[in-house]
Amino acid sequence: MTAIKHVRWYIALLLSFNCLTSFGQLRLPHYYTHHMILQRNKPVKFWGWTEPGKNVAIKFNGRQFNTRAGNDSLWTVMLPIMKEGGPYTITAQSGADSLGLNDVYFGDVWFCGGQSNMNFRMRQIMDHDKELADANYPLIRTFNVPLIGAEEPQKDVLKSNWLVASPQTVDNFSAVAFQFAKNVYKATKVPIGLINASWGGSPIETFMSPEALKDFPSASAKVQSIKPGFIQATKQAHTDMIKQWEQNFADAAEYIDAKRDLNRKAEFFNTDDSWKVVNIPGFIDDQGIAVKKGISWYKKEFTIAGTPSSMATIDLGRINFASFTYVNGVYIGIQPNPYYNAKFKLPAGLLKEGKNEVLVCGYNDSDKTGFRPIAKQQITIGTQTIVLSGEWLYKQGKVFDKAGALGPVVTLDFEHGYPVLAYNAIIHPFFNYAVKGCLWYQGEANATMKSCFEYEALLNSLINSWRKSFKDVTLPFYMVQIANYGPVNVQPKASPWAVVQEAQTKVSNTVANSGIAITNDVGNALDVHPTNKQEVGRRLALVALEKAYGYAGEVARGSVLKSVSTQQSSMVLTFDNVDGGIQVKGGGSQLEGFAICGNDNKFYRAEAKVEGNRVVVSCPQVSKPLHVRYAFESSPAKINFYNKQGLPAVPFRTDKFTEF
Repeated sequence: MTAIKHVRWYIALLLSFNCLTSFGQLRLPHYYTHHMILQRNKPVKFWGWTEPGKNVAIKFNGRQFNTRAGNDSLWTVMLPIMKEGGPYTITAQSGADSLGLNDVYFGDVWFCGGQSNMNFRMRQIMDHDKELADANYPLIRTFNVPLIGAEEPQKDVLKSNWLVASPQTVDNFSAVAFQFAKNVYKATKVPIGLINASWGGSPIETFMSPEALKDFPSASAKVQSIKPGFIQATKQAHTDMIKQWEQNFADAAEYIDAKRDLNRKAEFFNTDDSWKVVNIPGFIDDQGIAVKKGISWYKKEFTIAGTPSSMATIDLGRINFASFTYVNGVYIGIQPNPYYNAKFKLPAGLLKEGKNEVLVCGYNDSDKTGFRPIAKQQITIGTQTIVLSGEWLYKQGKVFDKAGALGPVVTLDFEHGYPVLAYNAIIHPFFNYAVKGCLWYQGEANATMKSCFEYEALLNSLINSWRKSFKDVTLPFYMVQIANYGPVNVQPKASPWAVVQEAQTKVSNTVANSGIAITNDVGNALDVHPTNKQEVGRRLALVALEKAYGYAGEVARGSVLKSVSTQQSSMVLTFDNVDGGIQVKGGGSQLEGFAICGNDNKFYRAEAKVEGNRVVVSCPQVSKPLHVRYAFESSPAKINFYNKQGLPAVPFRTDKFTEF
């Protein structure tokens, strides 16, 4: 799409988003559709638009509710408080205009916010086929909010539909939200509605109002720059920057021209001893090969038996940091970052019978170089799969001395990374929709030294703001603590990631009607999007069942630090939530993940022994321990500290250091 066409499309979209056709026609907000779930046991606001001053009649459950549109074309009725159940029909009538909603149920509506791990869909979950076999839940439904930013708070969202859970639709559900709903529904038999307002890569600030950000100078200053036309202008600027970065990448590669055509005949590509055999997926740095930051080239030949069909897809997994892909010398596409797979559809007729070649040009200026070892490389041709993982050839290209040599990396859909814009468009419209509570899975985008120490205050402010806007100061707010991700270090190393985890725990301990699900044992050190969302949803459901549904005896999280004392060269810890005793997963009496420090403030890996309901921690290098940490790092090497209910202990530290 050209830049001019993109601007025109965006303007048209905003016009359709903010305006109604002179308010002459009866209309409902886009989140009122067939199959919707409305909140039980609460007054439900039902509203819409029509011509100013025009009468509106709402028919529901054998009753009629009459109202009239104001000068702003808005009309409102309050439906009676209802118990769970259905199906119901709701009809709105205004003059000759009539709208009807069918298959409406009352149950519990959970508002689901966050970034990509909340938006992660069921189609990506592990054991997908098994999940499809257990996906027929007609009383679990979702509304996926269309993702867009706005410069002003909106009353409505873009058009979407409520989906009823079935094997045919469940792939479009948030995996965490669906697994949560399934566990809650099995326990309560109450219909569950899920409003999914999550957006990948988003910092917490984009989900917050200007008022909620007023005490955060950096974000508040950005809010002041939001004027009419801000989104359009910024998108155009980002479009130009993206084009420039991609051109810088192509120029740096030396054998790619402005049209992305490859000079395949260059002597550089001749197969000789300068090409090293490597195993893919995997990092080149780990394979005894000296790697320098900059451009890397990879190639592999593969054979196709018979004439390929026209439908083919190549999936190369995640390549650090960005990559161009060529098949049989033809440019296929760019992977602009390592958080999503280099996956492309192949043009019809590109593959041929016999030998074919895939060539990848990669750019990396930080972390390790190569293909992240989290997915197999393959080509799918109809029902046939050709495995590409295994031996490839690698060759070093142009080298750079410093990071950022290609210029700033930006994205076109920047709204989710800017304060307030997502709030205006995908959060604010739902404050007219009664809900049971909120589910929150976010924090990865704030796990930097710049913002991690603000996260606790930001999260507190978001919760208070949302509760005020939902007009329920005790609205349940349950979080998923971000999972383990990042390098596994030999020596204990704290990180901004751990600070965000700590902030989430602190909020869950101090904010009434909040709770947290600990997940630092089900993540993936190499993948920020772990696929075991079943356990995440189950643990989040335990929190809700205990706190929101009052299920007596439910334990919602693992062992929590209660007290610390020092006995000679050891630290003795006691814990809550250890009914039935501390469980060492895998057996034995030694717990992993502990570290202690003395006067030098340097932490060392420690031995942690279980003695009844106590843990005794010591280390030969620390004769007089002052502080202890447990799993206070991005990716603990091993988690084996559980309670009888099979829930992992909550990470903690006793120090307050801010320099790592």
